[in-house]
Amino acid sequence: WWGLTVVYGALVLPFFLGAAAVAVAIQGAGKRVGRLYAWNLAGSGAGALGVLPLLHLFRPDEALAWAVVPATLAAAGVLLTSGPAPEPDSGASGSRRTRMTAVLLLGALTAWAVARSPAPIPIIHFKGLPQVEAYPEARRVGEEWGPTGWAVAVEAPAFRHAPGLSLAYRGTFPDQVALFVDGEVAGTALKGVKDIESLTESLGFLDWLPTSTPYAARPAESVLVLGSGGGMEVLNALAHGADRVTAVELVEPLVRISREAVSDSSSPYDDPRVSLVIGDARSFAARTKDRFSMVVLPVSGVFNATAAGIHSGGEDFLNTVEAYRSFLRVLEPEGILAVTRWTRTPPRDNVRVILTAADALRSLEVPDVAGSLAFVRSWATGTLLVKPNGFTQKEVQRLTEFCEARYFDLDWPHSISGPRSDFNRIAEPVYRDALSAVEEGPASARAFDASYAFQVGPSIDDRPYFGRFLRLRSTPALLVGDRGEWLPFAEWGYLGVIATFIQSGVLALLLIALPALVLGRRRARIRVPVFRPALYFGGIGLGFILVEMAAIQRLSLVLGHPVYAAAATLGALLVFSGLGSELSDRKAERWASPACLIVAGLCIVLAMLSSTAGVLSSFPLILRSTVALTGIGVLGVAMGFPFPLGLRRLARAEGSVAWAWAVNGVSSVLGATLAILLAMEVGGRIVFLTGALCYLGAAGAAWKPRLPKPTVPRDRPKYYGTRMTSGQ
Repeated sequence: WWGLTVVYGALVLPFFLGAAAVAVAIQGAGKRVGRLYAWNLAGSGAGALGVLPLLHLFRPDEALAWAVVPATLAAAGVLLTSGPAPEPDSGASGSRRTRMTAVLLLGALTAWAVARSPAPIPIIHFKGLPQVEAYPEARRVGEEWGPTGWAVAVEAPAFRHAPGLSLAYRGTFPDQVALFVDGEVAGTALKGVKDIESLTESLGFLDWLPTSTPYAARPAESVLVLGSGGGMEVLNALAHGADRVTAVELVEPLVRISREAVSDSSSPYDDPRVSLVIGDARSFAARTKDRFSMVVLPVSGVFNATAAGIHSGGEDFLNTVEAYRSFLRVLEPEGILAVTRWTRTPPRDNVRVILTAADALRSLEVPDVAGSLAFVRSWATGTLLVKPNGFTQKEVQRLTEFCEARYFDLDWPHSISGPRSDFNRIAEPVYRDALSAVEEGPASARAFDASYAFQVGPSIDDRPYFGRFLRLRSTPALLVGDRGEWLPFAEWGYLGVIATFIQSGVLALLLIALPALVLGRRRARIRVPVFRPALYFGGIGLGFILVEMAAIQRLSLVLGHPVYAAAATLGALLVFSGLGSELSDRKAERWASPACLIVAGLCIVLAMLSSTAGVLSSFPLILRSTVALTGIGVLGVAMGFPFPLGLRRLARAEGSVAWAWAVNGVSSVLGATLAILLAMEVGGRIVFLTGALCYLGAAGAAWKPRLPKPTVPRDRPKYYGTRMTSGQ
């Protein structure tokens, strides 16, 4: 708790001072508040876009130091330009020298902060990187970075990475280099592979992984690996006789470091049969004209992060109905899609994979959905095999023999007779129940989801939170139980969002309600409404952030990565909002309500068009970016009007501009977590519509300034209608 308090304090202080500086400037802006706010928004947008080149050039801890530079420039500008005009013999030259000294001191401190090598950011010990670095004789052998991630390679003799490896395997392991992205295990690079053409015996363990199951069903001539990481699944495909392998990986630093880590060996990416594609898997699948006999989605992340539900609040556009449908479309007529996930107790992830794949098959009008599915599970992972044309009897026999030799369990619907192995026992036959529900039809599958302890229904692009399983109504029951009872059921990412929302709400009441009471007493004689300005500025603040968060989620699918989506959305939306704020100075205050109505209408249009984001992923990147910027630009210009128009209207009524700025800021903080909760529960389209409702509410709350009527003091005589001389 003390550490958390220190972190909160370190984050609060710069934002508190920055917000205070902007509030002071806004209060003195007068009728040109739109121009001032436009510069503030433009600077914020430039900062969002500037993150990308910084992350290309510097490590995350080094890039963080550059945030000092714009703050120093702003402080220097204030010191050099503010203050009263100097008067003769007033000693102003001494004051000027003092300010110049302060500027030089700030510049020297900033140069020192940027130039020095900052201490590495400490990584929490629950992550994989510090755990593996604690192994005997562990050492870092490489480091790469970029906007898509910070990659580290670690050599440790005791490190082994073989997700779900058969307990019957008795062979050897090759030397492995652990690969990490942002501190979590992201795969491994195999050493000692001098010649990929003649794979050594040390790579025999690949045939004992659950990800080798599809190759047992039928040979694969062409394989598409989505999320190839260090290349282990690429090697697996080559080891099973693939003539052509296409490896798609989004995190370019991970590919670079996997090559560096095995510099004395052959990287699978250097094999002439392998084609490497750096980019988004959804975009590649939508654009490619090639067809593959196998499409592989390897297991991602590490078990402990999955088991804790840490990533339950993150979008996953590779495991939705629309994604599986696009992957199935690139298969050859007898092709197989293989999806591997970690298994958990109670079962969750793989149950959702089954129901999601079933919906994708139905959307492609596959006649026998259940006959197109086979689920293979080991002690740690589960692999779903999807064959739209259905498995033949010979393929079923091969799968059965392969799994029994490796102590893997092969699950089919209850209606399919055959041997039932039970090597990796679970309390209930959940996977067979799910497959049986799929076999009975969509209604039965929905009933299975509704009756299950977790939310395991199909994941879709509008709700791409694949790792979110906890039902909201179950949260109170979990919190009142003993910690040991509910830990296996907890989704820490989701609970973290709820906790953040509660903290923000409590602080909002304290930081907004108390100042409102004080202001009400001070301005009792001036009839300035407090409730309606609170609704207005709170509505546009809440609506702005809701629309912003929904746009980031949509653009994550369009642009292929949340970092690019966040930078593009924030940068474009803020810069174009600044343009709208600048234009607002040319409009009268009465335009506040119409501006809110226009923004609400645009949000409704975007909500209706949000389902087309997946279609855009098939276009070239330049075209996708152009379409996205056009939509964001039009919306951003309109969203720049309401805030400065409202401030001017409030200033005419002698209301508190600083308090309105605070209401807007606090509602934005609340909206950030509210947007995530809404997206998880009801989808991104509803987030857009909720933002539209906020702007509609702001339009209705826009008030007319009610200035106090002129009164005559009681101690002054009334000389109405009398011309008074200077003497009188």
